[in-house]
Amino acid sequence: MGRISSNLVHNLGPEHIFKIRKQGKGIFDGYGWADNLASLSQGRGAGATVPDWEIMVGGISGWSFPPNAMNDLEVSWHINHDWAAGTDQYPHIHFCAKDDQVEGVCRWGIEYTLAKREQGVFGDTVTVYLEATIPANNALEHTVIEVADADAISGDLLEVDALVLARVFRDGAHANDTYAGDVFGLFLDLHYQRNKYATLNKAFPYNG
Repeated sequence: MGRISSNLVHNLGPEHIFKIRKQGKGIFDGYGWADNLASLSQGRGAGATVPDWEIMVGGISGWSFPPNAMNDLEVSWHINHDWAAGTDQYPHIHFCAKDDQVEGVCRWGIEYTLAKREQGVFGDTVTVYLEATIPANNALEHTVIEVADADAISGDLLEVDALVLARVFRDGAHANDTYAGDVFGLFLDLHYQRNKYATLNKAFPYNG
């Protein structure tokens, strides 16, 4: 199928689709969005800052992050072979309020370091913050918030088989976090642009 105009692609969806088009990777060229998954139910932590594992609904439990405190878990991502090389990746978190409360803002932080496979070194960490308003009486409603473009993980820092190690935390003691109740942290994902083709080789150089 032939290429289509930037204006048409822009009208098809969110601003990220337009970004793909500007990079020369149109949705009809075999590129689209996918998720690199990290379930917080499998997250790890140690010490007093680990959130409590509590019943969420029925027999299903989750990590409960309280207000007025900083609790954290650690997860990791492996950069997949179908990633469209050079494009940015967007961390986002899935969560829900534990019970009904008045409206307030929930503030999350993601601290991460990364290293490429070939002689990569895990360097200084970067921390990005995400804030979402939780409406009143909104218990257990699935909520998702994603970083802004400026806080995306730059594709220039990544390659296939790179690792991203992350710490996710509710920044509940920060003045911007005004939500009075606990929230369940559920999933921490990376939205990434996916190439329909896998890499030619399983190791570096991946397409050489």
